[in-house]
Amino acid sequence: MAKECLAIPTEILVQENILPAKRKNKALYIPLSTIGGVETIYNLTAQYGEYRDREGEQPVEKDPNFQQLIMYAFVLRDRSFLAYQRGSHKEGNYDESRLEGKISLGLGGHIERSDLTLEDSLYREIDEEAEIWINNEPINFRHSDPELGPKIWSMKNYIDITPVGLIKDERDSVGKVHLGIACRLTTKLKQADIRVKTGRESVSYRYLTPKKYQQLVESHKLIPEGWSDIVFRNEILTPIK
Repeated sequence: MAKECLAIPTEILVQENILPAKRKNKALYIPLSTIGGVETIYNLTAQYGEYRDREGEQPVEKDPNFQQLIMYAFVLRDRSFLAYQRGSHKEGNYDESRLEGKISLGLGGHIERSDLTLEDSLYREIDEEAEIWINNEPINFRHSDPELGPKIWSMKNYIDITPVGLIKDERDSVGKVHLGIACRLTTKLKQADIRVKTGRESVSYRYLTPKKYQQLVESHKLIPEGWSDIVFRNEILTPIK
């Protein structure tokens, strides 16, 4: 069975003045405050969103007439932020070869049919990609309950997720068919920590200051994916108020 994901027609986003008609080779960051808040995107998704096959005869992964929605959470801790390196799509357990080996600042992924809301999809992805630690001990949210719903409510006691902007990157084939909803992720407790699970989609991670991150990128020791570059410049280096 082909994998499906939630997508919205590109022309709707242009008609509703969410995306500009002329975007060729541009990297865009759109603060949600300029389009009426994240509710605008949620409402458009409820009205026009549809689940489409990512691969197959009419793959949405190659169709710029649709934008696959991605919840993309960057993690802030004190004066640093989380960065991780993506692993090989063959050795790991994901299917995006176009991003392998690059540095990502965001946790998240496609919205699936099983997700009740867009934000629920982000909690699911965080559960799959990362762990929440308290005082150097990982928290086990599931216990004996296999359902994700109760776990999401438990996770909300430890982390805050705030949608802040839209990411649109027309500089490469990945960005042309995806629209990111950038979210700021912080912990509610000072002793809490977000750690990336290595060995699946990532091979390593670390927390960096903006200055150190810039030094590593400028020396070509880190190669960020397009969305990470956009989020860094707009939300971490010079936060939009």
